[in-house]
Amino acid sequence: MKNIFRKIAALAFATFTLMGVNSCVKDDFDTPPIPQIPIGEVSTIADLLAFSTESPYKFTDDQSVYGIVSMGGTNGNIYKEAYMQDATSGIKLSLLSSGGLVAGDSIRIYLKGSRLWTDHGQVKLDSVDITKNVMKLSAGNIVEPISVSIADVNTTAYNGLLVKVENVQFLNSELALTWSDATTQSTANRNLEDCSGQTLVVRTSGYANFANDILPQGNGSLVAVASVYASGSYSTPQIYVRGMDEVDMAAERCTEGGGSLVDPVNAVNEHFDNIEDYTDISITGWSNFKVVGDRAWQGKTYESDKYAQASGYNSGLDAMETWIITPPVTNIETKVLNLRSAKAYWTHSSSIPMTVYISMDFTGDNFNTATWTELDVNMAGESNSDNTWIESGDYELSAYSGNAAIAFKYVGSDSESTSYRLDDIVIDVAGGGGGGVEPVESVDEQFNNVENYTDINLEGWTNFYVNGDRKWQGKTYESDKYAQASGYNSGLDAMETWLITPPVTNIGTKVLSLKTAMAYWEHTSGNPLTVLISTDFDGENFETATWEEINPTIADQTSADNEWIESGDYDLSAYSGNAAIAFKYVGSGTESTSYRLDDIKIDTEGGGGGGGGGITPVDGINENFDNAVEYEDISFTGWTNVNVLGDRKWQGKFFETDKYAQATGYNSGLDAMETWLITPPITNIEGKFLNLLSAKAYWSHPSGHPLTVLVSEDFNGENFESATWTEIDITIAQESDEDHAWIDSGAYSLSAFSGTAAIAFKYEGSQTLTTSIRLDNIVVQ
Repeated sequence: MKNIFRKIAALAFATFTLMGVNSCVKDDFDTPPIPQIPIGEVSTIADLLAFSTESPYKFTDDQSVYGIVSMGGTNGNIYKEAYMQDATSGIKLSLLSSGGLVAGDSIRIYLKGSRLWTDHGQVKLDSVDITKNVMKLSAGNIVEPISVSIADVNTTAYNGLLVKVENVQFLNSELALTWSDATTQSTANRNLEDCSGQTLVVRTSGYANFANDILPQGNGSLVAVASVYASGSYSTPQIYVRGMDEVDMAAERCTEGGGSLVDPVNAVNEHFDNIEDYTDISITGWSNFKVVGDRAWQGKTYESDKYAQASGYNSGLDAMETWIITPPVTNIETKVLNLRSAKAYWTHSSSIPMTVYISMDFTGDNFNTATWTELDVNMAGESNSDNTWIESGDYELSAYSGNAAIAFKYVGSDSESTSYRLDDIVIDVAGGGGGGVEPVESVDEQFNNVENYTDINLEGWTNFYVNGDRKWQGKTYESDKYAQASGYNSGLDAMETWLITPPVTNIGTKVLSLKTAMAYWEHTSGNPLTVLISTDFDGENFETATWEEINPTIADQTSADNEWIESGDYDLSAYSGNAAIAFKYVGSGTESTSYRLDDIKIDTEGGGGGGGGGITPVDGINENFDNAVEYEDISFTGWTNVNVLGDRKWQGKFFETDKYAQATGYNSGLDAMETWLITPPITNIEGKFLNLLSAKAYWSHPSGHPLTVLVSEDFNGENFESATWTEIDITIAQESDEDHAWIDSGAYSLSAFSGTAAIAFKYEGSQTLTTSIRLDNIVVQ
């Protein structure tokens, strides 16, 4: 700690010296008049840090704080934020508008109207209005960074300060990545390490002017602002880089054995369901290297199937080599390797694009020195049809021992550009077994997070095909999301796919309920859907588990198309212990009836839908909608987004790079529209304050307000209709406000409520009542 104070003292000396130099500069020219903002009592940043608590405090008196901006928004890495420091400490600024503050600006902030609070160790001064609260005194001042280690930053003692992190390098597994994703403009985390294995997050916006630069390959230092990321109860130290001119990482990397190693795993079961199209594969524990050229293995989608692909096509490269490597797998001698591969547009004339290797000494960071042995696995070749998946079968690994990783090497070029694809890579004991899915106490699945025409991939659930290449997929019909299996347009002679819940404990005390629907019945015999139960399925032993058919009420040929049929409560008391429920669909390209599942619940009778379970309460909310997708329904962990009338929900929206939530009746064609966006329940609500920004555009409501804000002390995430909602009178954008102008609610005390409570934002409109309402920076602390 003494060392920290010495470093801050050195910063203080440099800052005061700089201020002294500036005071000696003679004004040789007239300056324009500067608007007068009161000064009042002057505080240091250290004073603010000492005064700040986790409850927002709004300044009401004339007070000021002076400092120098250490980071502004000019490089695009932060938005409507800045960092400022003085001779005593540093602080984060949250601004009501973007732009206006540049690193090196000496400023005075008039504190009246702004709010001060501590969020997971990061002190923030928010609701700062640049036009009303900030006076710029001079520009071009230099703030000297404090030299620190990763361990120093991780203490959070340097939060808000400009630092120089020394003797660091990016993880070996990330060297093929860019700082962020400039194409989708999404924020990304990358990880620094030092030679003792300590790590630190580097957070970069997709809007940063260096987002698309490849990470530096060597060891060295970088200058950044120390901060902290917080979401709910989770927080982690992180840094924001200001620019590439302050990154010096060209020295030799840590010697072999240093850095962060990849933890061995018991098995691999990778279906690439979470990859993004044309984006370098980045999966925990996996390595993706560019050995020659600048191409790595990427995610790819073909007719809704997701997989890994390497290709020299359109690369412009004279030579290309890229490796994707699994984590080391323990007890490799007891395991088998199984995968699917495919090729397309074969152009290799003198070599084979794909080679499979094994290494018993690869640890994640020693790629160049590890020993690699080629494996003769059955893979797609030149003679196979384009886009046809070739099954490898079980490849015995008994000739090897200990921990071992499997690598897939692709070589090619712009002319030898054959595309090669991998999917369903499994390394495990033959037939599965060994661990499996963790049993759960209950199931309550509404499929709210599925994506249209994308294979279902839910934690703990199993989704696979027995015949054909179709799985259960997410589907949306008139805004309702559900699971669907269908042989329609599949071209398959035979299709069979299973969707299986996690095993549920104490199954004899539970009941099963669900909704099913069918559409376009084409089956000439039998029912496309069978429901089964297994008391010995563990998540991996599908083929050896015992399955027994059960008969809950489900949609059949006599049901109307798209009509949801309620099963009612199906008693499971005939079974005991742990048990999983499976939904088996069989069909083909001709027997193509579509079958749909929704609202699958396995719980004690009356335990679901309105009680028992629901959403886990959180300590606080700090939602800036940075992860919202434009014109897509808001779908954040713990939040609820429902349409009561019509088929519109709250959606993500952008305006001049700002992301926020929006509800509008514009162009909806609806006679009536009502949608609610609800926070997770928040604990100890009586001690919290609510603060948010709201804006309106194109007001068309002749009477009443489109937005109502409500609080519920009994909403649990599932009982929206039966919960009690109380309207609160918080400041929100009104008809008289300018279009697109953000209105700050101020800190609204929630002391009138107690216990756990959720906040709801209800929008009402129609095709004619089309006022757009926007929400951002929702904070409950």
